[in-house]
Amino acid sequence: MTDLWSNCIFVKEIVVKWLLKRVFFIENFIILVYNTVQIKHFNYIRGNRPRMKNTSPTNINRHIVADLYDIQRIDFFDNIENMKELIHEAAKKAGMNIVGEAFKKFEPSGSSGVILLAESHLTYHLWFDEKIITIDIFCCGKEGNPQIALDHIIEFTQPDIKKSKIIYLDRSFYM
Repeated sequence: MTDLWSNCIFVKEIVVKWLLKRVFFIENFIILVYNTVQIKHFNYIRGNRPRMKNTSPTNINRHIVADLYDIQRIDFFDNIENMKELIHEAAKKAGMNIVGEAFKKFEPSGSSGVILLAESHLTYHLWFDEKIITIDIFCCGKEGNPQIALDHIIEFTQPDIKKSKIIYLDRSFYM
């Protein structure tokens, strides 16, 4: 009986070691993929959120995508002219050069807009009934700072900080 028990413990140790090797392999694989893609996803937390750096000479392509949930002042946003004004102010505050635009109001509610920039683009999509606005800001070159534009929009829309998401995408060219 003792030999059988010893064999069971030995087999158990082998199985546990085998499983641990697989878990570590999968964990390392996930870390490798994450670092390769270089997508940094952060929940937007007031006062403790990462900020996009505008100082690196090699990283002159900055891209931010934001999903802002439970936005306030929703009646204000149902008017397309108000949305135009907000997006234009954000681009101007960020030092971006506007070269074109297109805005569309949808029925029964909601709107989308794009501002074509000399540096790239700033877009939004608003779901009025759901109180959701998504923002996509891409800047290439040293002009403009998308973080400033996003901060202006966040300040004005006052989203639920804990639900909202911001994704910083690395669009660097490696030379």
